[in-house]
Amino acid sequence: MMQGDTPELRRIIRWLDSQFEPGQLALVERVTRNAVRITDRWGDIALVICRQDGDVEIMPVPEAC
Repeated sequence: MMQGDTPELRRIIRWLDSQFEPGQLALVERVTRNAVRITDRWGDIALVICRQDGDVEIMPVPEAC
C-alpha cells in the first residue's frame, strides 16, 4: 500500500487497513493531499476522503456511459 506524506493520507491508510482484507484492493492512488482513489480486485472504483474534522468517507465513483 502507498505511504502517507500528509496526516490526512496517513489517516486514510489506517482506515483502509481496518476496512479491507489483505489483497482486496488492487490499486490505491493519491488524488489530493486528503483523498485517494481505490480500485478493488473486482474493478470497482471509489474515492476515499479525509474531511477537515478527521472523518473518513468512501464515495463510489459512478461508471461512465
